[in-house]
Amino acid sequence: MEKSFMYRVVIIDDESDAIEVLKKLLGSIQTIRTRIVGTAFTLEEGISLIRNTSPDIVFLDIEMPGHNGLEIYDHFPKPEFRIIFVTAYSQYAIPALKKSASDYLLKPINILELKESLSKATELIETECRKE
Repeated sequence: MEKSFMYRVVIIDDESDAIEVLKKLLGSIQTIRTRIVGTAFTLEEGISLIRNTSPDIVFLDIEMPGHNGLEIYDHFPKPEFRIIFVTAYSQYAIPALKKSASDYLLKPINILELKESLSKATELIETECRKE
């Protein structure tokens, strides 16, 4: 895809500070253009948001009140978007990656790791687009 392509992003996290930090970090990455099409504080809100906005990439927290971010696969068994988990809990990394997550970032987010993760997700999206 040409450099002018803009990736649609959804952020789901129960902490507003975490959402704001991720928005700011994504905005500072100049090499990959993203547009945040929505944010949600609960998994239920996030599922509705995903259905309404058709994002390319979803940044998703794991531990949220009443839900585990891995439950997203109950609603999207074969998601048409890339999922990057962003969490403070390392113990969910293997289950997340086995579910086909694009990546797994630990909080606090390191900008270089975020760039690498975003690059990996966009390469997967571009590869999938070329297959169609």
